[in-house]
Amino acid sequence: MEYSYSIIIPHYNDFDRLKRLVSTIPIRVDIEIIIIDDNSTVFPDISAFPDRAIQVLLNNSGIQSAGACRNIGLKAAKGKWLLFADSDDFFVQGAFDFIDEFSETEYDIVYFKTTSFDLSTGSISDRHIFFNNLIYDFIAGKNERIRYAFSVPWGKLISNNFIQKKSIIFDEVIVSNDIIFSLKSGCLASKIAVSEKEIYCITNREGSLTTIFEPNVLRVRYQMSLKRNSLLSELNLNIYQESFISLIKKYYQILDFKSCCKLFKLTISGELALVPTRWKLLFIDTIGHYMDKFLYKFNLMK
Repeated sequence: MEYSYSIIIPHYNDFDRLKRLVSTIPIRVDIEIIIIDDNSTVFPDISAFPDRAIQVLLNNSGIQSAGACRNIGLKAAKGKWLLFADSDDFFVQGAFDFIDEFSETEYDIVYFKTTSFDLSTGSISDRHIFFNNLIYDFIAGKNERIRYAFSVPWGKLISNNFIQKKSIIFDEVIVSNDIIFSLKSGCLASKIAVSEKEIYCITNREGSLTTIFEPNVLRVRYQMSLKRNSLLSELNLNIYQESFISLIKKYYQILDFKSCCKLFKLTISGELALVPTRWKLLFIDTIGHYMDKFLYKFNLMK
């Protein structure tokens, strides 16, 4: 059968939280759950998920990466829509009621609000705020930055046919595997929608890849940032790049003289933005504000 939704979940040695995530997905015949195990020390036990359309696959690609797992999930998915989740996160109560509102639409991507939770403090985190602000800006008609800056796969409903037709896959790297997938899908989507409904909770926990800043991890993040910037430059969307200043500030620990020279050359040639987008937008808004005041006073003097 063709499912309404295929939920793709990479997993590595986190079975208790995986069970929590699966428990937040309703038991329905039109939902398939695809868990791809990234060679855990103990393989997930499918008997823990009774009465569900679920399959557990093994990442046998030879590359340990959530990106490799997600690509395996993409090949196996039979649903009309794709949903991505990390094994330590979960869907909020009522999420699928909101998701169902778009099940019969023909959008390529639907973006939803998310929330976040810090497991160490037991309080609301701030990981979701940036992504929710993209939604608010889109609804307010300010810009379509959501297409280029919503750099994660969760919190979205994505057309499976769209992804297969455009041959969009994840990078099979240790971190930042989702950046180019998210950027390409956002750029290539013909029809997008946003919802102010909240469907997903991101968790902060010690030891997750998002909290690791070792040199080998930073180098991969840096290379993926350059790859993203290069694609944006090709599309004449430099305003959405990580800027020269941002890259230096974020990756100074691993940048040598040669790398800095490369970034400088890219900036001089116009292939890399000099300052962060928010600075540019602030500058544009400020200029616009003073122009409006000038024109108002000028009209009064007529």
